[in-house]
Amino acid sequence: MMIRTLLASALTVVSLGIGGTATASVPSAAEQAGAEYKSQVSTPQTELRQAVYTYSRAFLGGNARKAYALLAPRCRNAIAYNDFAEVVDAAHDVYGNLPIRSYTATISGDRARVTYRYPVGRLDQVREPWVRRVAGWRNNQC
Repeated sequence: MMIRTLLASALTVVSLGIGGTATASVPSAAEQAGAEYKSQVSTPQTELRQAVYTYSRAFLGGNARKAYALLAPRCRNAIAYNDFAEVVDAAHDVYGNLPIRSYTATISGDRARVTYRYPVGRLDQVREPWVRRVAGWRNNQC
């Protein structure tokens, strides 16, 4: 789960005093675009991709309110906003707003499994569950 992984990573990095930037290949234009990623045709696949990129940008960019809004209702019920916001702040302080460097998703009805990778491997999400609700796709990993 991204929240737990980032919190553990942030605490490890802070406690060890380790810093520095990660070296990675240059992300593609679509990966760099993030929020700007838009398609002429709205499909479940394009909507999911946009939601994932928006969530990632909000989470690593320090925008807890926006990231929290993209959690599935059951996750918002399981995680208090203040706790979530602390993790988002820590992730932003340690990693900054890293771009997604690769993305794949498999959709089955209103459920999806998404794998997205970052320049820092410990942030990678593998088969993260997402669900489609009336309000759109929501991260269901909690």
